[in-house]
Amino acid sequence: MNRNTVEKTLLTIAIPTYNHSDYLRFMFHNLEMQGCDATLYVLDSSTSSDTKELCEHIHNLRIEYYHFEKTCTAEEKCFFAMRKYKTPYLWICGDGLIPEIHTVCCEIIDESIDLLHLVNTDARDTRQYYSRRKLPYYIKYSDVALFFRDFFWTATFMGATIINRRLSNTILQKVGEDKYKGTGFDIICSVLDALSHEKGNIVAKGMHYYIPNPLKKEAIWMNSKAVFEIWSRQMPQAVRKLPSIFAPFYDAVIKNTAVNNNYLSFRGLIRWRSKNIYTMKIEKEYEGDLDFVSNVPRILRKLIALMPVCLCRCIFIPISIRNSLKREKIRKIMKGCEEI
Repeated sequence: MNRNTVEKTLLTIAIPTYNHSDYLRFMFHNLEMQGCDATLYVLDSSTSSDTKELCEHIHNLRIEYYHFEKTCTAEEKCFFAMRKYKTPYLWICGDGLIPEIHTVCCEIIDESIDLLHLVNTDARDTRQYYSRRKLPYYIKYSDVALFFRDFFWTATFMGATIINRRLSNTILQKVGEDKYKGTGFDIICSVLDALSHEKGNIVAKGMHYYIPNPLKKEAIWMNSKAVFEIWSRQMPQAVRKLPSIFAPFYDAVIKNTAVNNNYLSFRGLIRWRSKNIYTMKIEKEYEGDLDFVSNVPRILRKLIALMPVCLCRCIFIPISIRNSLKREKIRKIMKGCEEI
Protein backbone atom coordinates (compact mmCIF):
# COMPACT_ATOMS: atom_id res chain seq x y z
CA MET A 1 0.00 0.00 0.00
CA ASN A 2 1.35 3.41 -0.96
CA ARG A 3 1.37 5.69 2.09
CA ASN A 4 1.16 8.86 -0.02
CA THR A 5 -1.96 7.53 -1.74
CA VAL A 6 -3.59 6.87 1.62
CA GLU A 7 -2.85 10.38 2.89
CA LYS A 8 -4.25 12.00 -0.27
CA THR A 9 -7.53 10.12 0.11
CA LEU A 10 -10.31 12.27 1.56
CA LEU A 11 -12.20 9.58 3.42
CA THR A 12 -11.63 6.69 5.77
CA ILE A 13 -14.61 4.40 6.35
CA ALA A 14 -14.67 2.70 9.75
CA ILE A 15 -16.70 -0.53 9.55
CA PRO A 16 -17.26 -2.29 12.89
CA THR A 17 -18.44 -5.83 12.19
CA TYR A 18 -19.15 -9.11 13.94
CA ASN A 19 -19.73 -12.38 12.04
CA HIS A 20 -21.11 -10.47 9.05
CA SER A 21 -18.85 -11.49 6.19
CA ASP A 22 -21.93 -11.89 3.95
CA TYR A 23 -22.86 -8.26 4.55
CA LEU A 24 -19.32 -7.11 3.84
CA ARG A 25 -19.12 -9.09 0.60
CA PHE A 26 -22.11 -7.16 -0.76
CA MET A 27 -20.78 -3.88 0.60
CA PHE A 28 -17.35 -4.40 -0.99
CA HIS A 29 -18.95 -5.26 -4.33
CA ASN A 30 -20.91 -1.99 -4.25
CA LEU A 31 -17.76 -0.04 -3.44
CA GLU A 32 -15.78 -1.75 -6.20
CA MET A 33 -18.49 -0.93 -8.73
CA GLN A 34 -18.34 2.73 -7.65
CA GLY A 35 -14.55 2.89 -7.99
CA CYS A 36 -14.24 3.76 -4.31
CA ASP A 37 -10.93 5.41 -3.36
CA ALA A 38 -11.61 5.55 0.38
CA THR A 39 -9.51 3.75 2.96
CA LEU A 40 -11.56 1.01 4.66
CA TYR A 41 -10.93 0.07 8.29
CA VAL A 42 -12.58 -3.31 8.86
CA LEU A 43 -12.90 -3.53 12.66
CA ASP A 44 -13.70 -7.17 13.25
CA SER A 45 -14.51 -9.16 16.38
CA SER A 46 -15.85 -12.24 14.58
CA THR A 47 -15.55 -15.72 16.03
CA SER A 48 -14.46 -17.13 12.66
CA SER A 49 -11.79 -16.17 10.11
CA ASP A 50 -14.33 -15.56 7.30
CA THR A 51 -14.13 -11.77 7.44
CA LYS A 52 -10.34 -11.72 7.55
CA GLU A 53 -10.11 -14.11 4.58
CA LEU A 54 -12.60 -12.00 2.63
CA CYS A 55 -10.53 -8.86 3.21
CA GLU A 56 -7.38 -10.64 2.09
CA HIS A 57 -9.00 -11.62 -1.21
CA ILE A 58 -10.25 -8.12 -2.10
CA HIS A 59 -7.61 -6.37 -4.22
CA ASN A 60 -9.49 -3.44 -5.77
CA LEU A 61 -10.15 -1.68 -2.47
CA ARG A 62 -7.78 -0.18 0.10
CA ILE A 63 -8.61 -2.29 3.16
CA GLU A 64 -6.92 -2.29 6.55
CA TYR A 65 -8.08 -5.18 8.72
CA TYR A 66 -8.05 -5.06 12.53
CA HIS A 67 -9.10 -7.83 14.87
CA PHE A 68 -10.67 -7.21 18.29
CA GLU A 69 -11.84 -9.33 21.18
CA LYS A 70 -15.40 -10.63 20.91
CA THR A 71 -16.52 -8.41 23.81
CA CYS A 72 -15.41 -5.19 22.09
CA THR A 73 -18.39 -2.96 21.24
CA ALA A 74 -18.97 -1.21 17.92
CA GLU A 75 -18.47 2.14 19.66
CA GLU A 76 -15.09 1.09 21.08
CA LYS A 77 -14.00 0.03 17.62
CA CYS A 78 -15.04 3.41 16.23
CA PHE A 79 -13.02 5.27 18.87
CA PHE A 80 -10.04 3.12 17.84
CA ALA A 81 -10.54 4.28 14.25
CA MET A 82 -10.91 7.87 15.44
CA ARG A 83 -7.46 7.72 17.05
CA LYS A 84 -5.83 6.03 14.06
CA TYR A 85 -7.16 7.44 10.78
CA LYS A 86 -4.96 9.73 8.64
CA THR A 87 -7.40 11.14 6.08
CA PRO A 88 -9.29 14.48 6.42
CA TYR A 89 -12.60 12.71 7.14
CA LEU A 90 -13.80 9.61 8.98
CA TRP A 91 -17.12 8.00 8.10
CA ILE A 92 -18.46 5.94 11.02
CA CYS A 93 -20.35 3.28 9.14
CA GLY A 94 -22.29 0.08 9.65
CA ASP A 95 -21.61 -3.06 7.64
CA GLY A 96 -25.04 -3.34 6.00
CA LEU A 97 -25.57 -0.15 4.00
CA ILE A 98 -23.47 1.98 1.67
CA PRO A 99 -24.37 5.33 0.08
CA GLU A 100 -23.14 6.70 -3.22
CA ILE A 101 -19.52 7.48 -2.38
CA HIS A 102 -18.90 10.18 -4.99
CA THR A 103 -21.83 12.22 -3.67
CA VAL A 104 -20.24 12.14 -0.23
CA CYS A 105 -16.82 13.13 -1.54
CA CYS A 106 -18.31 16.07 -3.48
CA GLU A 107 -19.60 17.44 -0.18
CA ILE A 108 -16.36 17.11 1.77
CA ILE A 109 -13.85 17.99 -0.96
CA ASP A 110 -13.16 21.52 0.34
CA GLU A 111 -12.77 20.16 3.89
CA SER A 112 -14.93 22.96 5.36
CA ILE A 113 -17.61 20.68 6.81
CA ASP A 114 -17.07 19.48 10.37
CA LEU A 115 -20.02 17.10 10.46
CA LEU A 116 -21.80 15.61 7.43
CA HIS A 117 -24.99 13.89 8.54
CA LEU A 118 -26.41 11.41 6.02
CA VAL A 119 -30.18 11.01 6.31
CA ASN A 120 -31.42 7.77 4.78
CA THR A 121 -34.20 8.90 2.43
CA ASP A 122 -35.16 5.27 1.80
CA ALA A 123 -36.03 4.60 5.44
CA ARG A 124 -39.62 4.64 6.66
CA ASP A 125 -40.73 7.84 8.38
CA THR A 126 -37.65 9.92 7.58
CA ARG A 127 -40.08 12.53 6.30
CA GLN A 128 -41.33 13.09 9.83
CA TYR A 129 -38.64 14.74 11.89
CA TYR A 130 -39.01 17.42 14.56
CA SER A 131 -40.76 20.14 12.58
CA ARG A 132 -42.93 17.68 10.59
CA ARG A 133 -41.94 19.35 7.35
CA LYS A 134 -40.99 17.41 4.25
CA LEU A 135 -37.45 16.12 4.66
CA PRO A 136 -35.10 18.47 2.82
CA TYR A 137 -32.36 17.26 0.55
CA TYR A 138 -29.78 19.58 2.06
CA ILE A 139 -29.67 21.80 5.20
CA LYS A 140 -26.71 23.71 6.68
CA TYR A 141 -26.54 24.36 10.42
CA SER A 142 -24.32 26.69 12.41
CA ASP A 143 -26.27 26.05 15.63
CA VAL A 144 -25.57 22.53 16.90
CA ALA A 145 -28.58 22.67 19.27
CA LEU A 146 -30.96 23.12 16.33
CA PHE A 147 -29.32 20.22 14.52
CA PHE A 148 -29.78 18.14 17.68
CA ARG A 149 -33.44 19.13 17.79
CA ASP A 150 -34.10 18.19 14.16
CA PHE A 151 -31.87 15.20 13.51
CA PHE A 152 -30.75 13.42 16.67
CA TRP A 153 -33.20 10.61 15.96
CA THR A 154 -31.74 9.90 12.52
CA ALA A 155 -28.20 10.33 13.86
CA THR A 156 -28.64 7.27 16.06
CA PHE A 157 -28.10 5.20 12.90
CA MET A 158 -24.47 4.04 12.78
CA GLY A 159 -23.93 4.96 9.12
CA ALA A 160 -25.17 8.54 9.45
CA THR A 161 -22.03 10.31 10.68
CA ILE A 162 -18.98 11.66 8.83
CA ILE A 163 -16.61 13.85 10.88
CA ASN A 164 -13.47 15.80 10.02
CA ARG A 165 -10.14 15.60 11.82
CA ARG A 166 -10.62 18.78 13.85
CA LEU A 167 -13.85 17.46 15.30
CA SER A 168 -12.44 14.01 16.05
CA ASN A 169 -9.50 15.64 17.86
CA THR A 170 -11.92 17.69 19.95
CA ILE A 171 -13.83 14.53 20.84
CA LEU A 172 -10.67 12.74 21.96
CA GLN A 173 -9.24 15.73 23.86
CA LYS A 174 -12.27 17.46 25.41
CA VAL A 175 -14.99 14.83 25.60
CA GLY A 176 -13.13 11.57 26.07
CA GLU A 177 -14.32 8.02 25.55
CA ASP A 178 -15.93 7.44 28.95
CA LYS A 179 -18.54 10.19 29.28
CA TYR A 180 -21.20 8.38 27.25
CA LYS A 181 -19.73 4.89 27.44
CA GLY A 182 -22.27 2.10 27.80
CA THR A 183 -25.23 4.19 26.71
CA GLY A 184 -25.27 2.79 23.19
CA PHE A 185 -25.21 6.36 21.88
CA ASP A 186 -21.51 7.00 22.54
CA ILE A 187 -20.58 8.28 19.09
CA ILE A 188 -23.34 10.76 18.26
CA CYS A 189 -23.43 12.16 21.82
CA SER A 190 -19.65 12.63 21.75
CA VAL A 191 -19.92 14.39 18.38
CA LEU A 192 -22.63 16.76 19.63
CA ASP A 193 -20.74 17.41 22.85
CA ALA A 194 -17.59 18.31 20.90
CA LEU A 195 -19.52 20.66 18.60
CA SER A 196 -20.89 22.48 21.65
CA HIS A 197 -17.32 23.46 22.65
CA GLU A 198 -16.54 25.29 19.43
CA LYS A 199 -18.62 26.42 16.48
CA GLY A 200 -18.63 24.06 13.52
CA ASN A 201 -20.15 23.66 10.09
CA ILE A 202 -22.86 21.00 9.98
CA VAL A 203 -24.62 19.67 6.88
CA ALA A 204 -27.61 17.33 6.94
CA LYS A 205 -27.97 15.71 3.55
CA GLY A 206 -30.67 13.40 2.24
CA MET A 207 -28.87 10.33 0.92
CA HIS A 208 -30.02 7.39 -1.16
CA TYR A 209 -28.47 4.20 0.18
CA TYR A 210 -27.85 1.10 -1.86
CA ILE A 211 -30.15 -1.81 -1.03
CA PRO A 212 -29.08 -3.59 2.19
CA ASN A 213 -27.96 -7.20 2.31
CA PRO A 214 -31.04 -9.50 2.31
CA LEU A 215 -29.33 -11.93 4.68
CA LYS A 216 -29.29 -9.26 7.35
CA LYS A 217 -31.44 -10.23 10.30
CA GLU A 218 -32.54 -8.06 13.15
CA ALA A 219 -29.91 -7.79 15.85
CA ILE A 220 -30.39 -10.02 18.91
CA TRP A 221 -31.17 -7.02 21.10
CA MET A 222 -34.01 -6.14 18.73
CA ASN A 223 -35.75 -9.39 19.67
CA SER A 224 -35.60 -9.05 23.43
CA LYS A 225 -36.63 -6.72 26.25
CA ALA A 226 -33.34 -4.89 25.65
CA VAL A 227 -35.18 -2.77 23.08
CA PHE A 228 -37.12 -1.18 25.96
CA GLU A 229 -34.02 -0.76 28.09
CA ILE A 230 -32.14 0.97 25.29
CA TRP A 231 -34.85 3.29 23.99
CA SER A 232 -36.78 4.13 27.14
CA ARG A 233 -33.87 4.32 29.62
CA GLN A 234 -30.41 4.39 28.05
CA MET A 235 -31.27 6.86 25.29
CA PRO A 236 -32.86 9.43 27.67
CA GLN A 237 -29.90 9.07 30.04
CA ALA A 238 -27.45 9.68 27.19
CA VAL A 239 -29.36 12.75 25.96
CA ARG A 240 -29.47 14.27 29.45
CA LYS A 241 -25.69 13.94 29.77
CA LEU A 242 -25.25 16.39 26.89
CA PRO A 243 -24.15 19.95 27.82
CA SER A 244 -26.75 22.51 28.93
CA ILE A 245 -26.81 24.14 25.48
CA PHE A 246 -29.05 21.24 24.43
CA ALA A 247 -31.32 21.36 27.50
CA PRO A 248 -34.24 23.29 25.88
CA PHE A 249 -34.75 20.35 23.51
CA TYR A 250 -34.09 17.38 25.83
CA ASP A 251 -37.72 16.35 26.32
CA ALA A 252 -38.85 16.83 22.73
CA VAL A 253 -35.83 15.00 21.30
CA ILE A 254 -36.19 12.05 23.68
CA LYS A 255 -39.80 11.43 22.68
CA ASN A 256 -39.14 12.28 19.04
CA THR A 257 -36.30 9.76 18.83
CA ALA A 258 -38.14 6.81 20.34
CA VAL A 259 -41.35 7.43 18.40
CA ASN A 260 -39.93 8.39 14.98
CA ASN A 261 -37.69 5.33 14.97
CA ASN A 262 -40.85 3.25 15.53
CA TYR A 263 -39.49 1.50 18.60
CA LEU A 264 -42.03 2.87 21.07
CA SER A 265 -44.71 4.17 18.71
CA PHE A 266 -48.08 2.44 18.35
CA ARG A 267 -46.77 0.43 15.42
CA GLY A 268 -43.62 -0.42 17.34
CA LEU A 269 -45.52 -1.72 20.37
CA ILE A 270 -47.79 -3.81 18.13
CA ARG A 271 -44.66 -5.21 16.52
CA TRP A 272 -43.05 -6.16 19.85
CA ARG A 273 -46.34 -7.69 20.99
CA SER A 274 -46.51 -9.76 17.80
CA LYS A 275 -43.09 -11.17 18.78
CA ASN A 276 -44.34 -11.75 22.35
CA ILE A 277 -41.69 -9.35 23.63
CA TYR A 278 -44.05 -6.64 24.83
CA THR A 279 -46.03 -8.11 27.74
CA MET A 280 -47.81 -6.79 30.82
CA LYS A 281 -44.66 -7.62 32.79
CA ILE A 282 -42.62 -5.34 30.50
CA GLU A 283 -45.31 -2.65 30.63
CA LYS A 284 -45.25 -2.64 34.43
CA GLU A 285 -41.44 -2.65 34.58
CA TYR A 286 -41.05 0.26 32.16
CA GLU A 287 -44.37 2.03 32.81
CA GLY A 288 -42.90 5.31 34.07
CA ASP A 289 -40.27 5.43 31.32
CA LEU A 290 -42.81 4.69 28.60
CA ASP A 291 -45.10 7.44 29.91
CA PHE A 292 -42.34 9.87 29.02
CA VAL A 293 -40.82 8.52 25.80
CA SER A 294 -43.80 6.97 24.01
CA ASN A 295 -46.68 8.84 22.40
CA VAL A 296 -49.04 5.94 23.15
CA PRO A 297 -51.30 6.60 26.19
CA ARG A 298 -50.85 4.24 29.13
CA ILE A 299 -54.33 2.72 28.83
CA LEU A 300 -53.75 1.90 25.16
CA ARG A 301 -50.33 0.44 25.94
CA LYS A 302 -51.94 -1.88 28.47
CA LEU A 303 -54.53 -2.97 25.92
CA ILE A 304 -51.76 -3.74 23.41
CA ALA A 305 -49.87 -5.74 26.05
CA LEU A 306 -53.02 -7.83 26.61
CA MET A 307 -53.83 -8.39 22.92
CA PRO A 308 -53.44 -11.94 21.57
CA VAL A 309 -50.07 -12.38 19.91
CA CYS A 310 -51.71 -14.04 16.91
CA LEU A 311 -53.87 -10.96 16.32
CA CYS A 312 -50.84 -8.69 16.29
CA ARG A 313 -49.12 -11.04 13.87
CA CYS A 314 -52.11 -10.84 11.55
CA ILE A 315 -51.86 -7.06 11.58
CA PHE A 316 -48.31 -7.37 10.25
CA ILE A 317 -49.02 -9.93 7.50
CA PRO A 318 -49.15 -7.29 4.71
CA ILE A 319 -45.84 -5.83 5.88
CA SER A 320 -44.28 -9.30 6.05
CA ILE A 321 -45.41 -10.11 2.51
CA ARG A 322 -44.01 -6.82 1.23
CA ASN A 323 -40.69 -7.42 2.97
CA SER A 324 -40.48 -10.98 1.61
CA LEU A 325 -40.95 -9.74 -1.95
CA LYS A 326 -38.32 -7.08 -1.35
CA ARG A 327 -35.85 -9.62 0.05
CA GLU A 328 -36.39 -11.91 -2.94
CA LYS A 329 -35.65 -9.05 -5.31
CA ILE A 330 -32.44 -8.27 -3.44
CA ARG A 331 -31.39 -11.94 -3.41
CA LYS A 332 -31.51 -11.90 -7.21
CA ILE A 333 -29.35 -8.77 -7.23
CA MET A 334 -26.84 -10.39 -4.89
CA LYS A 335 -26.78 -13.60 -6.91
CA GLY A 336 -25.79 -11.50 -9.88
CA CYS A 337 -23.05 -9.90 -7.78
CA GLU A 338 -21.61 -13.29 -6.84
CA GLU A 339 -21.54 -14.44 -10.47
CA ILE A 340 -19.51 -11.43 -11.63
